[in-house]
Amino acid sequence: MAKREHPQVEFWKAILEMFYLVEISKDLTEYNKLDGIKIKNLNKKRQVLYMSTIVNLCASWELFIDALITDSIEWMLKIKTAEKLPNILKNRIALNLLEKREKSIPELEIWKLSDGGWKNLLRDNHTILKNKFNTPKAENVDEFVFKTIGLRNLSSNWKWKNQSNVKTKNKLNNFIKIRGDIAHRISADPINFNTIGEYIDFLFRLSTLSSNVIREYIYTIVGSYPWKEHEFKGLSN
Repeated sequence: MAKREHPQVEFWKAILEMFYLVEISKDLTEYNKLDGIKIKNLNKKRQVLYMSTIVNLCASWELFIDALITDSIEWMLKIKTAEKLPNILKNRIALNLLEKREKSIPELEIWKLSDGGWKNLLRDNHTILKNKFNTPKAENVDEFVFKTIGLRNLSSNWKWKNQSNVKTKNKLNNFIKIRGDIAHRISADPINFNTIGEYIDFLFRLSTLSSNVIREYIYTIVGSYPWKEHEFKGLSN
């Protein structure tokens, strides 16, 4: 099986493909200017492209977060014992075991923690939470990351020059709302090319910050870095 690239790289490739998709709208506009050419329902066709891109961008953002957590957990499993795990993860494992008490004998269930069994339980915890993870707005991402790897308030790191943390969270949540309106066919303001490009840059910046913060966090647990530090590069780079 071919080795999967780091989620940051995969995410960048995915959103770059979406940017190319949106550029089709620009090509259509230029083509429509040619003599004797008149594309029917051009504005509507552009809107369909833009809405599809928003939906795909949101799905890619959600997949990126989960892939980042998957890689983080696999790196955390390099430690020899569960003693170095954050207490939140130990508690989550214990809670998952308690929830199985009606299905198995508690005295035997606890043996799953020995001989490295905690590693499977850590993966199981991720699987349980992954199946519940959707609508990847700021607070949901924070909860998912905290309950899967123990890192609190990831989104508090989402800020940069001229962009406060509050503005960043609000912008992400507004993006998620636009995606929800599209999915539920709720009438919304028209989307344009510049808006798509802005959200692409925005999400890639968030992914870069998230990757680097989690990288440092994993280092504090394992004692080695899981991946290289990433640098934000906009579409113009």
